[in-house]
Formats: sequence, structure tokens, C-alpha cells
Amino acid sequence: MIVTDTGHSIAAYPDLAALIPQENAILFDGDCIYCNDFARVMSLRSTLGSLALVNVRDAPDLISALRDHGFEPNEGMLFKAGNQLFFGADAVHMLALASQDKGLWGLASKTVFKNPTLVKVAYPLMKLGRRITLIARGKRKIG
Repeated sequence: MIVTDTGHSIAAYPDLAALIPQENAILFDGDCIYCNDFARVMSLRSTLGSLALVNVRDAPDLISALRDHGFEPNEGMLFKAGNQLFFGADAVHMLALASQDKGLWGLASKTVFKNPTLVKVAYPLMKLGRRITLIARGKRKIG
């Protein structure tokens, strides 16, 4: 089972809550250059204050817990905002909503990522780009 609907209470996942103690966090694939850059840009543009960046490849216990709850790390990033969890396209959408609208990135974010329908259309292409780039760089999927 892969979780795809929006907004899950962290209270429903006490083991994840223990593994993600930060108030706000992006859990992503640190070997994916796009995921890495997106997470860093979002952390710089965030209106949430503190936003932790967590490379799931460095946290095998977290990978197992995510999978146990239907959050497959190879299928999307996870965004923890307070007591809510957002996965995949929903995570990208919610991160865009929590970011500033300035500059070229702000325009792109406002146009694509803040529109839930466009994000759901674009997200499979983003995942395909991740897979192609991992293969081209000789990197494996998250184990």
C-alpha cells in the first residue's frame, strides 16, 4: 500500500513521530540531485521558520518505518509540517504553499507547485527525472 492522499496526522504514526522529532522537516533522497536541490531551495524560502532536511538514505530505521506505513521513499518525499504529514505530490504542493513567492523560483512555484492539479500531473514526470538521473549517475534506488 502506498499512501497518496493529503494530510495525515503524525499522531497516527508514533514511531515516525519519534524518528522525526523536528517540528518541520523534509525527508528526501539525498542522492537525487533534484530532490536535494528542491529541499534546499524550499528550506531557504520557507515561511515556517526552522525546516530540517533529512536524507533518508542516512536513516535505515526511518526508511523501514516509512515503508511500514505506506510511505515508499522511492515514490516521493515526505513533508512534516507540525503534526501533519504530506507525501509525494502533496508534499511538493504544501511546501510551495509554505514558501515565499519572490523571484523566478517564486513564479514557477506559484504557477505549478501551488496548483494541486498541476502538481499531480507534473509529479510523475519529476519521479521519472529522478530515476533517470540516478541511473545516469550510477546510483541505486533507496534500499
